Amino acid sequence: MDAEFKLQDNPKTQMLQIRTKNRWNPEDCHSELFLFKPDLLKVVYRGTKRIYRTVRAEFMLPRNGIGYFEVKIVSFQKGSGNIGVGLVPRSMSLDTWAGRYTDTYGYFDSGKIYGHNTGHFDGFPEFAGGDVIGCGIDWTSQEIIYTKNGERLHTSNLYVLTSDDLFPAVTLENPGDIVEANFGPNFKHNFNDVFSNLASVD
Repeated sequence: MDAEFKLQDNPKTQMLQIRTKNRWNPEDCHSELFLFKPDLLKVVYRGTKRIYRTVRAEFMLPRNGIGYFEVKIVSFQKGSGNIGVGLVPRSMSLDTWAGRYTDTYGYFDSGKIYGHNTGHFDGFPEFAGGDVIGCGIDWTSQEIIYTKNGERLHTSNLYVLTSDDLFPAVTLENPGDIVEANFGPNFKHNFNDVFSNLASVD
């Protein structure tokens, strides 16, 4: 069941759309990535060589209000591979990385943001083991959202203009790296810092 949080007493109502029963999709996961049962939120790269492998979530990001999810970097061998958190359409191959192709988007541990019909953007915070990375879209402005450990990054003017359905995704490159998804409702990023007077709507 999806949970929604809306800003009351505002003619331009914003909603934080949360798919609380979302999880990584075992039918849409590269064969060298292993999903931990029963909740299918944690994934490890079990391959033997450094090469990009991606998994998509079962449900797409909602296309109204604000869609958002977070990923905790559980285990990461910094310097020996890459981890990316982002959004991709169903059509993207699972043996490439989020952000490589048009209409795919990704924030990587190196501090690079990919997508937006350009090569990449430098200068964003790097991340490593223990960090929590958030990703989403504010459909009112069509701006992408990235957070690190609850703090929103400055991504104004980075727009999502595709008409394709986008799915939460994570890309791993290094064998042994582990991440765990959080599809809500309790996030590291506090949306009360953005919206006051939030109410839950069933």
